[in-house]
Amino acid sequence: NVYVAMLSKLSSGNYCVCGDKCFGRQGHTCEDVSWTAFPGNGKMPTSGNYYLNEDTTITFAAGLCSIDGALALDLHGQTLTLEATGKGRAFTVGAGETFSICDSVGGGQIILQGNLEQIGGLIFNAGGTANIYGGTIDASAINTTVDGVVIRSANNSTCNIYNATLIGGTT
Repeated sequence: NVYVAMLSKLSSGNYCVCGDKCFGRQGHTCEDVSWTAFPGNGKMPTSGNYYLNEDTTITFAAGLCSIDGALALDLHGQTLTLEATGKGRAFTVGAGETFSICDSVGGGQIILQGNLEQIGGLIFNAGGTANIYGGTIDASAINTTVDGVVIRSANNSTCNIYNATLIGGTT
């Protein structure tokens, strides 16, 4: 039974960055990785594989996180609220870097709110790869006059969105 196998993998803490929801159908081969509970210290890690184990709010004024290699964030059915307070982007993905968001449990979301004065409010992809494998990204509560509120991609960037819901803002 595929569902039972999936629950077993999630409870073991080892599953693919897509949340094992694609079963190898979404442009990559699933590979199990080890996950760590999100630190919840008001800061965002720059690399590694983290899952939210509770609803979390982080306020940022200037760049919250520049990816260092690869960062995967599993919403794990929880809500990550990112409160923007000026210029800055939540996540910057540089050349050769990879940022992945998944929701292995379902019902997880990222809420982007506050005042944003710069493009690429959630993800600014500057030549790397951004993958969104599920969950909801809600930018309807952001106050801004710029484009690219959710994702802004520069030349030679890759952005893959599968089984996710984007609300408000622009991409």
